[in-house]
Amino acid sequence: MELVISPITEVVTRVVDCSTRHLNYLRALDENLNKLEEEMAQLNEHKEDLINKVIAEEEQLKVRTNQVNGWMQRVETNEVKVDQIIFEGRQHLER
Repeated sequence: MELVISPITEVVTRVVDCSTRHLNYLRALDENLNKLEEEMAQLNEHKEDLINKVIAEEEQLKVRTNQVNGWMQRVETNEVKVDQIIFEGRQHLER
């Protein structure tokens, strides 16, 4: 009887271990997606503030720097990537 119970116990232990690791992964994914959304919202707030400053400066005939243009382009590019990551992550959590 012990020959049957020992392998079953081992299998159950491994299944529980794998399930626990998977649940921890999903919990961490959810937390990371929430944090990413928060950080992206803050970055967009900074971008909007910068756009307002740029508009005010350009009304005074000042010229936008290449550094500002580059930063805003990188934010927009990364925003698309982040949105895709969040979308795919949420889909993964729904499975």
